[in-house]
Amino acid sequence: MSEREHSNISLGGDLWLGESLLRIDFDYSRRDSLSSRGTQWYSARETSKYRVSWERPLCGFGEETVFSLEGYYFNTNRRMSRYRRNPVTMEFDRFRARGSRNTSDYGIMSQISTVFGNHHLAAGIDFTEANVDDRGKHALPVGPRKFEGEQRLYTVFINNEVHLGERVILNAELRYDRWESKGGWFCGHVLGSWKKFPKITDSAISPKGGIVYKLTEDIQLRASFSTGFRAPTLWHMYRTEPIDCHTYTLGNPELRAERLDWSYDVGIELQPHETLDISLTFSQSQLSDFMGRETLRSGDPRLPDWLDPGGLSISQSVNVDKVDIHEVEAELELRFNERWSAFINHTFNVSRV
Repeated sequence: MSEREHSNISLGGDLWLGESLLRIDFDYSRRDSLSSRGTQWYSARETSKYRVSWERPLCGFGEETVFSLEGYYFNTNRRMSRYRRNPVTMEFDRFRARGSRNTSDYGIMSQISTVFGNHHLAAGIDFTEANVDDRGKHALPVGPRKFEGEQRLYTVFINNEVHLGERVILNAELRYDRWESKGGWFCGHVLGSWKKFPKITDSAISPKGGIVYKLTEDIQLRASFSTGFRAPTLWHMYRTEPIDCHTYTLGNPELRAERLDWSYDVGIELQPHETLDISLTFSQSQLSDFMGRETLRSGDPRLPDWLDPGGLSISQSVNVDKVDIHEVEAELELRFNERWSAFINHTFNVSRV
């Protein structure tokens, strides 16, 4: 037996204050699910999203200058329980797990964009913070457990798009990211007290660039180069609990950020007929400290002495040294009229660790 209920409500509005535009959005959703076979699973999740944005044109800073400011707050509460069927009573009264999770994310983003001749400039700053408080109780391993933590990300960027005539567009971006993870705690039934994890910080400078060349009205060539940075999430670093009847996930508070050392792509877009679009792209990337998952065996020195997985297989997020990725993507789209179209897409990917 399986039952699901989903409800959602969204509200929003725009308010013009002279030349300024104020936009407010709210979204609420709730999902309940219940499934019963040998084990009865119940899950309820409530999510509230608030977003406010404001933008205003500015004078004296070039053509078409716009300043924008946006803030958001997302909150999710989740509850779950799991019971096994009792072969004697045929009721789901054998306790397996119970838990609750509260996550919140909020951020502030500001940007200014303008046009100076053939230059389209944009610069901005972002700040985001995420928090998690997760607690529960399991029959195997027996006892309660809890983990919590917070993460902050600071970003500064500047982007310049240059139009050289009607055929060439150049794009360059420089981005700085700094993240910090702190307030990480874990408490399990074996510890009997809190385990505090150290604060971790890291940063990266990520340049990007690209070019688009319009060879003819129907043929467009493009190429780009970029670097990148991805911080591990709170789930990767602190989540320590059984995730099913076979696997126990162990957080890795020493997980490093994943880095895109370099990535490039080259492609072509064709329109042999007004109803037909064809594109072909080749890309190659190299990542270091790639975040993957590994199964840890008994006796592994990375296993903490306080861990008791109750005989379950232990899985942990780890940093892999290097990953090379080659990819070819082809797409074709055919438009029959204004309402109907069809497309086919094929991606071939080869990854080597």
